[in-house]
Amino acid sequence: MTAQIYIKPRKGMTIPLPDTGEAIGAEGALVPNTSFYRRFIHRGEAEKASPPRAVTSTKTGPKSSTAQTSKAKE
Repeated sequence: MTAQIYIKPRKGMTIPLPDTGEAIGAEGALVPNTSFYRRFIHRGEAEKASPPRAVTSTKTGPKSSTAQTSKAKE
């Protein structure tokens, strides 16, 4: 199996997706690390990039607002 790299096309450039042949979007894509895609990087048509981080939701719930008030004895 071939390793994969994440690439983004430079502005105004189009790079085909490995499976469909459609153009990779501006957000980039994970593609096989083959000479075909390395040539896009070498020619300056694409750049290696980091994949976007997955958005995770946390279950923190609302903050507690049970402030204790001390009453002074009169």
